[in-house]
Amino acid sequence: MTRSKRLGRVLFWEYQLREAWAGEFDVDKEAGSRQIYHRYCMERAAIHCAHVFTTVSEITAMEAEHLLKRKP
Repeated sequence: MTRSKRLGRVLFWEYQLREAWAGEFDVDKEAGSRQIYHRYCMERAAIHCAHVFTTVSEITAMEAEHLLKRKP
């Protein structure tokens, strides 16, 4: 499971995903408070450096777009 997906699942179960997608959410702060900040940053950097970025589903694509700031 990728870190963005892990963060997305954690936030979903905490009923905060709607706020995250609405832009009223500090993703860096939330990743840090869940002790996955360094993993999240590595994944975000890798995605932004990649020439091609795809996901396996529309939900994962939405998570990536909102949490990692790149549209697949």
